[in-house]
Amino acid sequence: MRPPHRRGFTLVELLVGIAIIGILVALLLPAVQASREAARRTRCLNHLKQIGLALANYHDVHGILPPASIRPPDLVDNGRDEPRSTWAIAVLPFLDQAPLFHQFDPDVSLTDPAHEEFRTTSIPVYLCP
Repeated sequence: MRPPHRRGFTLVELLVGIAIIGILVALLLPAVQASREAARRTRCLNHLKQIGLALANYHDVHGILPPASIRPPDLVDNGRDEPRSTWAIAVLPFLDQAPLFHQFDPDVSLTDPAHEEFRTTSIPVYLCP
């Protein structure tokens, strides 16, 4: 009489299968990481394009590009005077951030506690991943 034939995997076959799966995963990881990096790069380029469009829309509305910074009227050019506003604030309405723009008071310094919420609000377009 012959012994009954058992069905199943031997330990060697199981280890070979796991090794093959591990090699395939190791080959796929760089491709996945490269695609994630490409997505980050694309998102950053999209943000830059949105900023460029906001600047162009500002120019269309006001006939001039926004100033780099707006300083207090009694400016003493000693390098310590803080700007009251910048181009990044001026284009907020064109970046769909009008409510945040309306919180800003140009007569108060940016470091004033009245601007705490304004300063701490993160604007996604100004961040690249």
